Amino acid sequence: MPRKIPEPIRQPKLEVRLPPLHEKQRQVLVHPARYKVVVCGRQWGKTTLGAVMCVADAVKGGTVWWVGPTFPVAIHGWRTVLELANQIPGVKIEGRPMPGVVFPGGGRVEMKSSNDPHSLRGATLTGVVFDEAAFAVPEAWQYLQPTLAIRAGWATFISTPKGTNWYHELYEEAASLPDWMRWRLPSVTSPFFPPGEVERAKATMTAQKLSQEYGAEFVSSTSMFRTDWIEHYRVEYVGEDRFFVLGDERVPAIECEPFTTIDLAWGQREDADYTVVSSWAVTRKRHLILLDVVRGRFEGPEIIPKMRLAFERYGGTIFVESAGRGLPIVQDAIRTGLPITPLSAHKGGLRGEDAKIARAAIAMARMEQHTVWFPLPSTPWYHEIEEELLAFPDGRHDDFVDTLSYAAIHVAGGTAYEERGMPWV
Repeated sequence: MPRKIPEPIRQPKLEVRLPPLHEKQRQVLVHPARYKVVVCGRQWGKTTLGAVMCVADAVKGGTVWWVGPTFPVAIHGWRTVLELANQIPGVKIEGRPMPGVVFPGGGRVEMKSSNDPHSLRGATLTGVVFDEAAFAVPEAWQYLQPTLAIRAGWATFISTPKGTNWYHELYEEAASLPDWMRWRLPSVTSPFFPPGEVERAKATMTAQKLSQEYGAEFVSSTSMFRTDWIEHYRVEYVGEDRFFVLGDERVPAIECEPFTTIDLAWGQREDADYTVVSSWAVTRKRHLILLDVVRGRFEGPEIIPKMRLAFERYGGTIFVESAGRGLPIVQDAIRTGLPITPLSAHKGGLRGEDAKIARAAIAMARMEQHTVWFPLPSTPWYHEIEEELLAFPDGRHDDFVDTLSYAAIHVAGGTAYEERGMPWV
């Protein structure tokens, strides 16, 4: 008998019920760009769009990550991914070591947090949805991008703005980079957004916050510091005597008290914070003058020489935070004879960003009173510190702002700091 040729196994046709996509969501979905930056207002539908992208790729055998800035943020979008995946027969839901969904054809979607960028190494992916990217650490994309190289994978960044931080830079760059596309989509461009919601929100939001949250605008004025608070001084000489010209007033430099404030960091990696050494002078009227800034990524042994150089140039006391890893450097600097006053910036129950903002509020008040003076914009390092200042607290770095805050507290005699429950030293 002739051998019977077996019939090919036919997989049942899969039907996945996708949530309804409005016109703008569909435009983003079908656009051929490899990298898509989608800046959208609240409740525009970014989570639904991202979940559809993940599942559509994984059904075809792809390996996709849903990445959030933290796991608590990522879980919101992950629930939508699970709702779609659970409609497919044979799907396997995993909980360990990381939440994941395995599809019958071998494709998978996994949930990740970018809070520790180093944890994003090693995978080979076909796609990434980076949810709330504006709220993630900027280094995360540097670790994610290589995971897409082997399989020419795609990435979609979906987020509301957060000031003019790294996500704003990415949005601007996407306008000119090949294979990139960008969108700015206010909440009202979704037909599912409730009519009148923006008007109702005006009762509880500032205009700047409203523009950011619902208008999908990159609003730099969310910074604690304003451009019109920045005052510039110039230097004049009469013979050998040096004067600071502060508006209409000319102040002899010899009458000013010099001092230095330092914010410490370690390492030379591109994602490391900066060590900032800021030198100041205080007038008899308690105006604060920024003389010099040394800003860089230094290893520990390089930092004390930077302190000494500032002291030799300008003199006065050196104020430096002594908590954590900074304590040994401060102790070594004191042993070398430098006039160090250690700072304890985490007293009073506030830490991290809350403590930074509380400190910066004192500097903000002095700048609003026009008693803080910066060098002319032609100074080589000036624009870097101005950019950081105007982006605070949403910017990529805040190291100079910390040194400004310490200086403002010193000029105030520490009393304003103590009123907020955080002793100066």
